[in-house]
Amino acid sequence: MSLYPRTHVGVVRASDLHADVEATAAWLHDEFDAGRDSAVLATGASATADMGELVHGVHGPQDVHAVVVTDR
Repeated sequence: MSLYPRTHVGVVRASDLHADVEATAAWLHDEFDAGRDSAVLATGASATADMGELVHGVHGPQDVHAVVVTDR
C-alpha cells in the first residue's frame, strides 16, 4: 500500500540514513545475507516512455517527504 498514495511520508531515525546509493546497496546486501527477504525503495514518481510519449507518475507517489528523527 505504501506505493499507491499520491504523497508518501517516511519517518526514519537519523542513524538509519546512508551516505549514498552505494552505501545503501552494501547495507541491503548485508541485510539479505542475514535473512531479510524484502525491501521497498520509494524514490518518487516514475517516468516511462514504453508506449511512446514520456509519461510521469504512473507508478509510485508523486510527492515524497522524509521526517528524520534524532536518535535517543
